[in-house]
Parts: sequence; C-alpha cells; structure tokens
Amino acid sequence: MTGPRGTRPVPLAVTEQGDGPLVVLLHELAEDHRSWDPVVERLTAQARVLTVDLRGHGDSPTADRYDVEDHVADLRAVLAARDADARPPLVVGHGYGAFVAMDYATWFPVAGVVDVDQHLTWSGTDALVGALPPTPGADELERVLLYPSGYGPLPPAEQARLRALRRADPQVLAGMWQPLRDPAHLRAWAEQVVAVLPGTPVLCVLGADPGRPYVSWLREHARDARLEGWASGHYPHLVDPDRFAARLLALLGLT
Repeated sequence: MTGPRGTRPVPLAVTEQGDGPLVVLLHELAEDHRSWDPVVERLTAQARVLTVDLRGHGDSPTADRYDVEDHVADLRAVLAARDADARPPLVVGHGYGAFVAMDYATWFPVAGVVDVDQHLTWSGTDALVGALPPTPGADELERVLLYPSGYGPLPPAEQARLRALRRADPQVLAGMWQPLRDPAHLRAWAEQVVAVLPGTPVLCVLGADPGRPYVSWLREHARDARLEGWASGHYPHLVDPDRFAARLLALLGLT
C-alpha cells in the first residue's frame, strides 16, 4: 500500500502565483513545473497556483527513495506549511504526477483531484518500462511517456519545448518505476490510489480512448469519477489550455 510514511520529506522547489482558491499542478515524469506554464498563465487571475518540482526533478533535490508515497509526503509538507487543510486545494497531476495527486487525495482533504492522461493501472506501460535499458535515451523515454496517446495535435513548437525540459536521471527513473513493475504490488497500489476520501470530486481527462477494460475498472473502483476523452494526445492541457483552465475553474465553482 502507498501513503506518506512519515519519513523526512525533501524540500521541494515551489513556484506560487496568483490569488484565490488553491490549485496545485504536478508534472509528468522527467519534466518539471515549467511544463505547466501555458495553463498557469490562464489561471492566476482567479486562482492561487502552486507548481512544484517533484523530488529528483527540476530544482528539487535528489533522494534515496522515489516511491509515490515519498512524493506524497513531500507534497504534504509543502501544503501543510500553507495550512492547505483550512481551504483544501484542487490537486492536478499529469502522467506520473496523477499518481501522486490521486494518492494524496486518499489521505488528505482536497477540493478535487484531476488525472491528466494517466491510466491508473499502469496497464501496457509496464511492459515498455521492463524493456528499457538501464540508461534510456531520449527517444526511448519519450515512447514510455507518450504511450498510448502520443503527442496528438500538439504543435511542433510545444513538442520541442517539452523535449528540452526532459531530464532522464537513471537513479530517479529506476526509483519511480521499480515499485510499479511487480504485478501483485501494482494491483494493490492501483486500487489504493483510486480510494479517495468520500465526497472527493475526481476528473480524469484522457487524450485517447482508454479501452473498455480500463473504463470498467475505473467505474468499479471509483464510481463517482468523471472520465472525459479529449482526443488530444498525452498533453490535453497543452493542446487546449484555455479549455483545460476553464475546466479547472469550473471545478472550483469559478467562471
């Protein structure tokens, strides 16, 4: 099972902008907070936006462990320092960041949680990860990150910006992927991260058809989750940042 162990969190690099209800944005594996820039600039007029670099990413320090629960503990330290329970945040995660967002919402109050194009069962991606060499190249890493949605209609300039942000640290990648490569652990973990606190709004924005088995699994384990397919590839929030920002503001009751 996952969950914050109470071990000492690492001090995450944090960027905070705007004023209003709190929105927390968590990036994809091997990227950093800058991947959210087009969304951030559309939210700050009405929301207080917090972007973080997960441990081992961007300007945040490396660590000995990289389980999802370690990232949750780091995020908890950031939000507890801001008294986030008094006004719970909307926590949004893209790719691997969605695992962290969902697991955080199983332990602590949130205004809602948004999964951006991440199959929470890790289905299919585990085989790709298992076939990677110890030090994956940029192209190999990209295949894993984009499976199965691809870039979709994301403009070439934005694709190039994301490629320039990626940093493939072998220790970080191994630490984050290893716990997800054991089938028994993965099944238990996947059921844990969808067991959010009762009454928590859950939105899954997927950039490709996830297939009927995944939809059935999600409905079984998170019956109140709302699933939206945008046919936009792995970066729906960057293909249409206006639509995505409006969707987040609507979840907060803003227009």
